Amino acid sequence: MDKFPEGTVPVAVIAASLLVIGLCYRFILRVFGVVIIPEDSIGIVNKKFVLLGRHKTLPDGQIIALQSEAGNQADLVASKVNLGG
Repeated sequence: MDKFPEGTVPVAVIAASLLVIGLCYRFILRVFGVVIIPEDSIGIVNKKFVLLGRHKTLPDGQIIALQSEAGNQADLVASKVNLGG
């Protein structure tokens, strides 16, 4: 096998890396909290937990979080790439 000069990367390694990234880009973005919402959809914001603040849980009988409590938020997200899914 031929040796490559130090500090260079074979073209096959670069091509394989780009192929893996191309096939798994949605999973890779999801790991970092990025959510892709298609053009014909809207997103519902659901906050899983609250670390700081007075309002950590929803009061009894309330189904929409109006004061940033954990739960379904009173916000919708338009179609685009969104951070913090």
